[in-house]
Amino acid sequence: MEDVKDLSLEDFRKNFVKSMKFLNKKAQKEALIRSRDLDLFFEKFRSESRGTNPVEDLPKQEFHASLQRYILCFFGDAIYHACFAVELALLIRLDEKLPLEKKNEINEKINTKKSKPLSFTFGTMFNLAKEKQIGIIKDEKTRKKIVDLLEKRNRYIHVNNFLSGFILTHKKHVIPELESTLSDIEKLENVELVGQIFKRIGVSNIKSYLTEQLRLLNVLPDFSWCTQDKYLKNIEKQIFEYITELNKLRDSVDTSTLIEKLKTARKLKGLTKEILSTTFIRCQSLEIMEAAFDILIDLEFFKKEGDAG
Repeated sequence: MEDVKDLSLEDFRKNFVKSMKFLNKKAQKEALIRSRDLDLFFEKFRSESRGTNPVEDLPKQEFHASLQRYILCFFGDAIYHACFAVELALLIRLDEKLPLEKKNEINEKINTKKSKPLSFTFGTMFNLAKEKQIGIIKDEKTRKKIVDLLEKRNRYIHVNNFLSGFILTHKKHVIPELESTLSDIEKLENVELVGQIFKRIGVSNIKSYLTEQLRLLNVLPDFSWCTQDKYLKNIEKQIFEYITELNKLRDSVDTSTLIEKLKTARKLKGLTKEILSTTFIRCQSLEIMEAAFDILIDLEFFKKEGDAG
């Protein structure tokens, strides 16, 4: 991370996108639009020079990777790297603070053959860091931020949690709608004159698409047997909120006749995929990145607002 204090925020953003040289012109233009979501982070990277201690820069570099993944539309990867930046930050602070005896004790527990070995995970590091005598997490606000981040992280890092909620929500709320629309189409397909109108608006393509979506949803397992209830409920709730927003949009369009319903279905087919597969996870990744960044500031890897230097 170079010293870029003299660059404007806009120039910094442009340079960040240009640094990904594998993007063609169209992809760069799209990436630049997405990069505007990240100005909070870019401002911090732009205003702070690279540190003299390379170890202190490691979490920053990991968060930098999160920004890149977000710009490239790899929103799940952005979540992973943002959370890994916090995990790495905790590890560095523990390495600084833990006495040698404690490190040796942990190492013995990790490598023991007498009992179940210690799994030195994000949660384990957090539990150590919040111990009063260690003094890394100094207040309740930071502790709560990390608890919330762990909760959000576990929804998306563990594939079964997100996937189960996603599929179950679709089975509960999308299948009935698909079945209803297909039933309406089938009733009117052979009615005189209606068939001609159907051809004109491309109903056969819509019917094929809806039939395939219904088939897929019916055969998909929901994986709920290996998912924690609390994650399942949270993800179902969040995805249902997006489906509700989509339905509000549908309600704003004239669907008083079947023909208008089918025209709307054709227009909203791509929007449904956009909302559920891209917009949803994009919003979630940005929320998690902001939470992780706030913790990195608390752990003093970035300066707090108003700090000198």
